[in-house]
Amino acid sequence: MKHQTYFNSLLTSIQNQEESLNLLLPSQDIVQIINNLQLILYQLSAYLLNSTLTLEEEIYFFKVVKPTILGKLIYYNKIYRLESSLNRQMHLEKKFFSKKLTQLKTHNKPLWTESP
Repeated sequence: MKHQTYFNSLLTSIQNQEESLNLLLPSQDIVQIINNLQLILYQLSAYLLNSTLTLEEEIYFFKVVKPTILGKLIYYNKIYRLESSLNRQMHLEKKFFSKKLTQLKTHNKPLWTESP
């Protein structure tokens, strides 16, 4: 149970960081989130090497925690690549950018809830 509490605190910190951002994320914020998610994954691997998980905690980690964090990392990497690939002409076409960003945001739904 103590490991599950740690996992939930990490997921909550990610969610809090996401909520503090604007709807249209500037590149700096995206890079910061990507770096934070990579750091969290690194810390998790170090934490798991020094911990013994119960079967329930291991299942929770691999079904909820890891896919959630990796999904967020993939999501923000896609947004960063989209913003990075925009040239001046595409900046004028905000409709295209808004449509792509909306599509990404509809796929970024909360994947976890704290277990009872």
